[in-house]
Amino acid sequence: MKKTALALSLFATLGLAQADNNPPSGGGPGNNPALDAALKDCLASTSKGSNGRPDFSAMETCMKAKGFEKPGKPPAGSPPPSSN
Repeated sequence: MKKTALALSLFATLGLAQADNNPPSGGGPGNNPALDAALKDCLASTSKGSNGRPDFSAMETCMKAKGFEKPGKPPAGSPPPSSN
C-alpha cells in the first residue's frame, strides 16, 4: 500500500512539473512576426553605445513608434511573470 501511494505521488509530482513546460502562447519574440520585424528594424537603425549594444532609450523610442510598448511592472503583491 505504501509503495502504491508513493508511486502515485511521484507520478503526480512529475506530471505537475511537466505541465508547466509548455511553450508560451502569444506575444514574445519568435511568436509574433510583426514584433520580430520591428525588433530587427530598430536594432539596425539605433545607435550603439560604448559597449557595442544598442542604446536602450533609442531602442525603446523606436519600438514605441512602431506600436510596441514595453509592458509595465505588475502591481505590488502580484506574482512575478512566468519565465517558461
